[in-house]
Parts: sequence; structure tokens; C-alpha cells
Amino acid sequence: MVTRLERRYAGFDGLNLTYETLEGLVKHNGPLTDTSGRAIGRHAAHGVAPSILDYNAVQDLELALYPSAEAQAGAIADDIAYDAHDIDDGLRARMFAIDELAALPLIGDILAEIEKGSRPSPPPPSLTLPRPPPLPSPASGGGKGGGSRGREGQVQGGSREGGLEPARRVHELVRRLIARMIEDVIGLQVGVLFTGAILTETIFSWPGVGKWLIEAINRRDYPVLQGGTLLIGAVVMAVNLMVELAYGLINPRIRHIR
Repeated sequence: MVTRLERRYAGFDGLNLTYETLEGLVKHNGPLTDTSGRAIGRHAAHGVAPSILDYNAVQDLELALYPSAEAQAGAIADDIAYDAHDIDDGLRARMFAIDELAALPLIGDILAEIEKGSRPSPPPPSLTLPRPPPLPSPASGGGKGGGSRGREGQVQGGSREGGLEPARRVHELVRRLIARMIEDVIGLQVGVLFTGAILTETIFSWPGVGKWLIEAINRRDYPVLQGGTLLIGAVVMAVNLMVELAYGLINPRIRHIR
């Protein structure tokens, strides 16, 4: 599509994309081959697509390596969008009902929050007007008609019964589901960052916690290993605790759920 089918330029076919963009499109789910060129992962059964191999022969995309950090972040965002909008599409296509999703752990909790936050509240006392006395009606022969008019003229509360309408309920569910997954990704990536730091600092001899732990392993310095492991574990736990607290800051209704 981006290297052949699009024909907008006089000198070449395809779109005028940078190398980083093409690499991110091809490898956003990770490497396609090992160092020997053999297909791996989901490409192991049927091999890498011929169109990718043809372009790789012209411009080396380094199929055995991971893409840039921007491409990996885009892949995570893509997965989050697919997960959330698949639910949205299924509800719009009436493949399942929103009440059926209430049995799922994460979605059920979000739906409970939405229902609790959308319940109509009674109007404040200052907005409730007293009922006017019935007026005599000559046509009805007394206060019967006037009493009916008095009841009809009473000011009703402004809250809508029954909570949110279905469209707003679905949009609110998808929005909160996306927010939860983003917060979870932020918390889970801290451990991945520490793992990558150990490898990166060792290869490039950069000073840091990773290189410090590797040197402790080589020296068999067990107190340093214990302290470093405890430090990394404490940081990961602290970040995950901050993510849990951020749920309440991003969505204050969560703090009132019991």
C-alpha cells in the first residue's frame, strides 16, 4: 500500500515516508525474523510477506531487531484502541448487550461506577416550589378542576429518571476502559524499563543500577544483590501504588465506590 499502490509522485511509486515510519509499520509488533533470517513468531507458519521481503532487499529494515521506541508506543496504543473499540463495534452491531458485559471483571466494575455516578439526585429544597392552593372552577362546580390544575402546575425536579441513555452509557464505558488500560500500561512498563536498563548499561558500560547489579553478581556480593533487588522491587511497587491512586484522581467517582 505505502510503497507500491499509492502513485502520487513522478519519480517513484508509494508514499514519501521516512525510514523510521516504514520500519515502525513493518515491525510494530516486534521482530519478524531471527538473526539468520528465519521467520519467527506469527510469521513462522507462513513466512514473512513477500512485499516486505522485496522492499527489505532494496532498503534493509533490520527485520531481526525491534523498531524504535515511538513505533513500540504506537503498537501499544493500537492494541488499546482495538480492545476498546471492538467492544464499541460489538455493541453497535448488537452482537451482545451491554448488560452481558457486566459479568466481566474489569468492565463490570466500570459499569457499576457509571451507574452509581449517573443516578438522578433529588432537587435541592430551594428549587422545590410549594404547591399552589386549588382554585375554584365554575365549569367543574368547585375545586375539583382547580385541584387538578394545581397538581399539573407543580414544578417537577430537573433530574432525568433512569440514568444515562444507552449511547452515553456506551461512550462512557469505552472512554473509561481506555483510561484504565493506559494507566495499567504505565505501571507495568516500569519493570520492563528496569530490565532493559540492566542490559543497556552492561553493553555500553553506563553507570547505573543495572551495571551495579551485574558487577555485584560477578563479585558474588550478596548483600548488594539483596539491596538492589529490594530497591527495584520497592520502586515497582511504589509506581503501581501511584497508578492505583491515580485512578481516583483521574476519575473521582472511584473514591466513593464501596
